[in-house]
Amino acid sequence: MSPRWPLGIQLALPDAFESDREFAALLDALREERFSELELGVTDVREVRSSRLERFLAGRGFSLTRLATGAAAKRRGLSLSSPDDGTRRKSVEECISMIAWASEIGAELIVGILKGVPGPGDAQAGERLARSMDELARKLGRSPVAVLMEVTHRGECPVVTTPAEAAEVIAPYPGFGWRVLLDTWHLERQGLPVADTLASVPDLRGSLHCSDDNRRLPGLGGMRFAPILAALERRGYGGSLVMEGTFGPDPRADIRRSAAALRRLAPVD
Repeated sequence: MSPRWPLGIQLALPDAFESDREFAALLDALREERFSELELGVTDVREVRSSRLERFLAGRGFSLTRLATGAAAKRRGLSLSSPDDGTRRKSVEECISMIAWASEIGAELIVGILKGVPGPGDAQAGERLARSMDELARKLGRSPVAVLMEVTHRGECPVVTTPAEAAEVIAPYPGFGWRVLLDTWHLERQGLPVADTLASVPDLRGSLHCSDDNRRLPGLGGMRFAPILAALERRGYGGSLVMEGTFGPDPRADIRRSAAALRRLAPVD
C-alpha cells in the first residue's frame, strides 16, 4: 500500500506577521485543508525572535518545518559562491546564523539561490561553493538541523543544477547534515524530464517542492502531475509534497484548488 504524503507549502513571512490578517487567514485556510508542513522565507532572522514566531504558529496549529533562505539571499546579496571573497565569507557566517536560528525553532534549512546569485556563473563557482561548505563543516562540525541543498535551474542559480551534481557536492560531508531537495519547476526549466528524474534519482526523501510550469501552485498551470505522482508512488516515496509558487488575486482559492488537484491524483493527506 502506498504511503499517504503530507502536504506542505512555502510562504513569505510578513514583517509584522503577528498583526497581518491576510497571513493569519492563509494559515487558517491551510489548516482547513489539512496541511501539516510549513516553510517560511525570512529576510533576516536577526529581526525575528524564534520564540515569538513559534508561539504565533502554534496558536494557528502549525510549527515551522523549514526555513527558506531565498529572500535573504536576494535582498541582502548573499552568495556562498560569490567571486568576492568578502561576500562569500559573510554568506558563510550568515548561513551559520540561519542554521542556529532554525535549530532554536526545530526547523530544517533550505539552501537554494543562497548557493549563488542569478547570472551566467563561471567555471570557478563550484570551487568557491566547496570552499564555503568546507568552512561550514570546519566551524560547525555537524549541523544541528538538516540542511537541504536545492537543485535549481541555470536561469535562477547557475550552481548545482542537476540531482547528480547536488549529490556530488554534498558527498564529501557525510556527517554534516546535508540532503538534496528537488523542485518540479526547477527540473522542468533545466530541461530534465520531471517524472523520469524523480523515478530514477537514487536518494529521494524528506520533501519535494511542487510547482507548476508557470511557477504557480501545482495544478494551476500546464505541467502534467499525474505521471509525476505516479512515479513517486511506484518508487514508494515516503516524504511530503510542498507547494511553492506565486499566487493569483485569491491565494486561499489557489491553495484549495491546488490541494484538490493533488488529492484527485494521489494519496495525499
